[in-house]
Amino acid sequence: MRQGRNVFNDIDGGNVNNSSGVANSVPSGLNANLVDANSVVVATVPVNADGTYSFPATGQGDYTVSLSTNAGVPGSPKPAEQMPAGWAYTGEFNGVPDTGTDPAVNGISEVFTVAATDVTNINFGIQGPPVAADDEKLDQPAGTAVTVFNILANDTDFGGVPLSPDNISLLAPPRRYGYHNRRPGTHHGFHRTG
Repeated sequence: MRQGRNVFNDIDGGNVNNSSGVANSVPSGLNANLVDANSVVVATVPVNADGTYSFPATGQGDYTVSLSTNAGVPGSPKPAEQMPAGWAYTGEFNGVPDTGTDPAVNGISEVFTVAATDVTNINFGIQGPPVAADDEKLDQPAGTAVTVFNILANDTDFGGVPLSPDNISLLAPPRRYGYHNRRPGTHHGFHRTG
């Protein structure tokens, strides 16, 4: 029987799905490792750029899938789970996308049983770092207002997905700066406190 399904660019980190709002896209270099009940690799396949993967037919039994940049070697112990630099697991779910996530976010699916039919919907959610433009203003004279960059217009999530204002955290620069926020949900900048 065959097994497989999707690795999703799950930027909201909720139920495992493609929450990017555009066509699903994941980084290169990911592998799906099919692992038996003894933690031995049965098969390894690369994850496609659109997040899909599928194993060749395997025998009946209990298995997990491990998502990693480390490709397993059939007949050898499962390699450690690892993501590309800056990426993180957001969840795993054996079932229809956007209907749940398992409690252990670790790059390993829950156990599933292969019997007489194909096993599909062994899904993973991952999240990458945003792509930030250089939004830096240096050496501003004291008392001079600085235009705050529109980070929603020039920064994106992986794959060119627009940033969501709900997922942005502004960090004050070092050296005694404070954060200026006129009303909840609006961000106006930083000011020097001393």
